Amino acid sequence: MISVIYLNYNRNEDLKRSLSKIFLQKDADFEVIVMDQNSADGSQEMIKQNFQSVRLFELTENLGVAGGRNYGAAVARGKHLVFIDDDAEFVNKDALQKIELVFNWNKTINIIAFNVNGHPERPEKYLFFSNTKDHFTNKYIGCGHAIRKEVFDHLGGYTKELFFWGEEIEFAIKSFSIPKNKILFKGDLILYHRVSQVSRLKWKEGRLFYKVRNRLALSYILLPFPISWFYIIFYTNVYLIRAIQIGDLTSYFKALREFRKVQIDSTNKLDFRQWFTYFKDN
Repeated sequence: MISVIYLNYNRNEDLKRSLSKIFLQKDADFEVIVMDQNSADGSQEMIKQNFQSVRLFELTENLGVAGGRNYGAAVARGKHLVFIDDDAEFVNKDALQKIELVFNWNKTINIIAFNVNGHPERPEKYLFFSNTKDHFTNKYIGCGHAIRKEVFDHLGGYTKELFFWGEEIEFAIKSFSIPKNKILFKGDLILYHRVSQVSRLKWKEGRLFYKVRNRLALSYILLPFPISWFYIIFYTNVYLIRAIQIGDLTSYFKALREFRKVQIDSTNKLDFRQWFTYFKDN
């Protein structure tokens, strides 16, 4: 069985549309889980009235992206976890069937990256995920992806302290500590991302801080020395330019001070051989 997990925070209408779409999936055994992160817009009531089969978990606080997905994985009954943002929807009606086939036929594929594209109503282009050709990769977009539950549990899930942004980078890196691990970009698993502006963190509202802090922390803890510091120096300069562009050097320097304080488990830190495998799958 597949467990389809949504996080929701005050996106009643977006979630309603997404849930309507997921139940159009054919020839697949799946459950739908919604982790509602203490919404105040009637989302819980909407689910109870319109989607009685959904397993709704009403959290009393916002655990963030990483924490919410961990909670969803912990209560999931399926062997395979599918994470989808509450403002996204599959184009294919056989998407879940294809996911199950991939995992069943190739035991070295532990993560499937979906082909995430902007919705025609709200176009957004992902340069690295715009083609439809299957290929192995070392990354995936958090908006839509699938992971074997046993692998998710084995690697300890996502780091809750990241809270927002970078959890998919973290998990992708950690997955290469598993021998013969593969991440498959499945081009025909097309996911439309409607990019809701509701509850979307803006650059000056914390997005810059989390991106700088989390990216540097992940490089510092999960990559082998001295490669880790090449990444740190590179991204320090990349985000400095962005901070200057948006006029938010305060958040930038705060992130530089705090990235080494982030508590990330180093159990699955890559050695040089594992990092090389990770790097060449880029």
